[in-house]
Amino acid sequence: MNLTLQHRKKVMYRMRRWLAAICCAAPLAHTSARAGDLSYVPLFNGERSDSLNLWGGPFTAGNIASFSKQSSVVHSGAAAYRANLGSIPSNSFGFFQTFSSALTGEEEARQDRDVTQYQSLEGYVQNDTGGPLSFSVEIKDYRDDNANKAIRNYTLPAGGWTKITAPLDLSAGWNIAGNPDLTRTYALSFVVNPISGPVNGSLYLDDFALVEKGPSIDPATAPIQTIVERLAHRQFTALWAARNKTSGLIPNRSDNVDEGALNTTAGVVWLLPSAIRHGWVTQTDANGYLGELVASLNSNRDQTTFLPSRKLDLKTAAPSGAEESSIDAAFIALALHNFKSQSATPASLRNSINDLENRFDFSAFVRPDAYNLSYTPGQGFNDNVYKGYTNENKVISLAADLNQAHHVPLASMWNKDTGRTLASLVDSNDKFLTYSFGTDYRAPFAQALINLFVDTSDRGADNFPDRALARNPWINFVKEENEINDKLAQLGRPNFFQADAGQGAAGYQP
Repeated sequence: MNLTLQHRKKVMYRMRRWLAAICCAAPLAHTSARAGDLSYVPLFNGERSDSLNLWGGPFTAGNIASFSKQSSVVHSGAAAYRANLGSIPSNSFGFFQTFSSALTGEEEARQDRDVTQYQSLEGYVQNDTGGPLSFSVEIKDYRDDNANKAIRNYTLPAGGWTKITAPLDLSAGWNIAGNPDLTRTYALSFVVNPISGPVNGSLYLDDFALVEKGPSIDPATAPIQTIVERLAHRQFTALWAARNKTSGLIPNRSDNVDEGALNTTAGVVWLLPSAIRHGWVTQTDANGYLGELVASLNSNRDQTTFLPSRKLDLKTAAPSGAEESSIDAAFIALALHNFKSQSATPASLRNSINDLENRFDFSAFVRPDAYNLSYTPGQGFNDNVYKGYTNENKVISLAADLNQAHHVPLASMWNKDTGRTLASLVDSNDKFLTYSFGTDYRAPFAQALINLFVDTSDRGADNFPDRALARNPWINFVKEENEINDKLAQLGRPNFFQADAGQGAAGYQP
């Protein structure tokens, strides 16, 4: 067995362990009926620290007294939700809702979700009103109107937890108005009707989840390929569904309906050829999407100086925040080039993508000490924004080399990430480059960055002049992963993993 294969297996083993830790952690109270099943995807359960569901959308109390998170009555875990119904007259109803993203009154801005990949919605409700109730699950699409919705009714006995299961094929048992489009689901509402006499009291909701189609997957024992395929499909479908249906941009965050981002959009574009091969999206739909996106990025580029802006208005694609980031632009440029290079891409679309690529000017960001600049209109170039940033210089170098109108030869920039320092955490035999001018160990995402776009695993060490610091990017990433794994085990935390940056630079710390 060669060294590369050994390390690949260690990385896969570590991935399996943290997936198992995430998916199979024992709940604090009742054991979930789906514990250990990767196809069981939580939607809301009270365990988030904020008030959003796991789609990223908020809850509203509708017309009931209040809706809040509490920890006194739970089905499992540390918290659940309380719907304080107040008093509902016998001839009236109460309702409360949750949404797929931040709220807006504009249909074209809503980030909807595709629930057709799931076979059912299920969860638990406890009725503490003292009497039976009629309880309904209501689904609306992006139009959020009563002319297009699906309703399924249940009877909740008083006391105890009642399991609610709603098949999402809208088969028998649903009352359907109009033609609700579950590929663009927006609102999930719960409606309460008294059965006999007025209602006073509360409902408690916990462990609501979406159950994916296909066989159950135990992340502790299933082949890693099976796990990765399922997660990749889930992630792609979520991002694809969240795209703005006019601009083609992907939101920067699910709780922000106004802003799109180059990096999230690039993730979808990069994955599209694979998604087509897997049958997750058709070639026709992908081509149409790229046409919309090219038009949006051209519009944005009309309003910028060298590159598209890092953030864009989700609907209009106008710059949202003026920074022109060489690394974020490289992400989308490489993704566009990848799609353009597919044999199934129509010639007209290939030409329009090519023309857009040539509007990206990475040559303006060339400096003797690497691509370390961003640009902001009115301020000019900002020095050292990306100085020593792991493999980002290499990613930008790839994009600039592929550019025809503003070509920068790959060899002239590839080794300009000069902030190379060898470090180890546990085993000196697994020393890895930190690619940093400081002593911080950069996070795994950044170490893996170049490997997302090009496979260097069998190409040997690069041609860095200091041969002691020459390294193959993939082998370097694997060595770092192995060291992190050993360090966490040493700390008694073998099922943890090192997160990437979250809010601010502190997220990059070891």
